[in-house]
Amino acid sequence: MQIKCKSCSRDISANDVNIDQLIAKCSYCSAVFDFSDQLERPSTATPRTEVQMPPGISIFEERGELLIQRRWFRPLFIFLAFFALVWDCFMVGWFYAALTDGIYIMAAFGIIHAGVGVGLTYYVIAGFFNTTTITASRREVSVRHRPLFFPGTTLNPALLEQLYCKEKIQHNRRTTTCTYELHALTQDGTHKKLVGGLDEVDQALFLEQQIEAYLGIQDRPTQTRGEVT
Repeated sequence: MQIKCKSCSRDISANDVNIDQLIAKCSYCSAVFDFSDQLERPSTATPRTEVQMPPGISIFEERGELLIQRRWFRPLFIFLAFFALVWDCFMVGWFYAALTDGIYIMAAFGIIHAGVGVGLTYYVIAGFFNTTTITASRREVSVRHRPLFFPGTTLNPALLEQLYCKEKIQHNRRTTTCTYELHALTQDGTHKKLVGGLDEVDQALFLEQQIEAYLGIQDRPTQTRGEVT
């Protein structure tokens, strides 16, 4: 390595360096300075252990693109299906009683709850049938959810600085749930969620590992709050 003068930025000759005391003298401007901050220190980061492909995820290459697919279905959706059925049946009874008796205020009050039921039912059906497809290529990185539509995202890989996994903790009245998300950090400092709702940390880490390896991105911490390293 080459040591530079802190005063005039010129290169310091080896004869003007005291390696034992980490002090150097510039022969041009006669400045004496401590150069310990210019020494190259070995990295203390521990390489992450390779994550094996978790169940429910498949990966393959096609026409120069990396495709990773993850099925949404998990046992939780069976419980949610029963819950949505009970909720929807209750709301049907609610509206039937309100409209039959001409209590329109009661019917109007139920609109919000009916909207919750419709959204929950849509989510449950998606949970049984949907698949998330992540496509990584030199042209773009995209995330799409099908066959039922949910918002996805598309990024330019040339602007992608780093991928990282984030832990999301939600506290309810009686329970605490923990899920994991895959996020992207772009060169302008923007953070963008790519995939959420992952039950296992290995799912998020595997997605990060495969996409970074395919795009040639060196893994390193982003110092983001909640990041899983």
